[in-house]
Amino acid sequence: MTKTFVVCNNLFKQYLINHSRTLIFTTALPPINLAWTTFIFEKLPEWYHKREKLISISKQFAELLNLKPQSHIIPLIIGTNKDAIAESQKLKQNGFNVLPIRHPTVPKGTARLRFSLNADMDIKQLLQIKQILEANL
Repeated sequence: MTKTFVVCNNLFKQYLINHSRTLIFTTALPPINLAWTTFIFEKLPEWYHKREKLISISKQFAELLNLKPQSHIIPLIIGTNKDAIAESQKLKQNGFNVLPIRHPTVPKGTARLRFSLNADMDIKQLLQIKQILEANL
């Protein structure tokens, strides 16, 4: 995509704004976008405790796996694509949808499971995941 800018006086600016098709048809967001953004901003204070819980549970889970916590998305390197798929399937059989991330998305030999945590999870669920992994690794 090519980006263009124009340095001009106000008269020429008004002409471009009112006669350039790309400006005429793309100058405003749909009302639903603005409504959604307003809704989210209004809800942010209510979600403070959920955000704090997510930070806490992410830290606890990373520590259970002997990893450095970085965010609510926790990668656990397994190794081969085959092994990552097998571990993912075992977790799925136990009710956990944990996707394998495989080569070529990640470097060969670093296939991993990607845990995406949320604030509605609890430590009991995470301990169960650890037990399943320990039984299989």
